[in-house]
Amino acid sequence: MLDEETELAAKVREVEEEMNQPLTIWDDDELHEKYRKIMDLSLEERRLLIVWSLYDCSVPKVADLFKVDRKTISSRLTEIFSKIKGGE
Repeated sequence: MLDEETELAAKVREVEEEMNQPLTIWDDDELHEKYRKIMDLSLEERRLLIVWSLYDCSVPKVADLFKVDRKTISSRLTEIFSKIKGGE
């Protein structure tokens, strides 16, 4: 879990807020649907995916952040991607 007082936690919340915005007539339907699928993930899964994207999609950086091995992060991300694609 993330320490809620860090800059990273603030960025994650900012991304979540952006993805949670209602669809307007000017928005891209496909992008909004992708955001909806991400927001439908559990909190832990959604935040791991966001942190991974904020860390330049780097499994080693995220593994170091959470002090776990790379295989753990990689396998969790694979599960998350499968969930997102399974909803198509």
